[in-house]
Amino acid sequence: MAGTDLAQLLLKHSVTVVLLLCMLRLLHRASASRRVFATRCGLVALLLLPLFWLWLPQLPMRMPLALSALLDPPLRIPVSVTTAALPDIEAAVAAPARAAWLGRWLLAAYAVGVACHLLRLALNLARLR
Repeated sequence: MAGTDLAQLLLKHSVTVVLLLCMLRLLHRASASRRVFATRCGLVALLLLPLFWLWLPQLPMRMPLALSALLDPPLRIPVSVTTAALPDIEAAVAAPARAAWLGRWLLAAYAVGVACHLLRLALNLARLR
């Protein structure tokens, strides 16, 4: 995940939390069950947001050049860099593969956590009925 993607994900989470807090503020005179339901809907939205990442609209974000150079490095090596300072090809190719492997494991762990929380929520709602 590129740095701007992470910034967009954090922005979307923040917007979701602000909308949830505004909705709870509007429901301050409503019954407790309605406020709990709204809070649970917001929690489910926060948990499912990374899973719906591809279907949500992309936000155009402009970042300062110094920050964007750190988050999204350029694809071409500048001419001023000598090739003697570059790592060998095997290490350069293995690093993205390791990062992709780690990203897949982190996404799987996140999905398992979301599934556990949704299952617990469903069981508690069934028990509450």
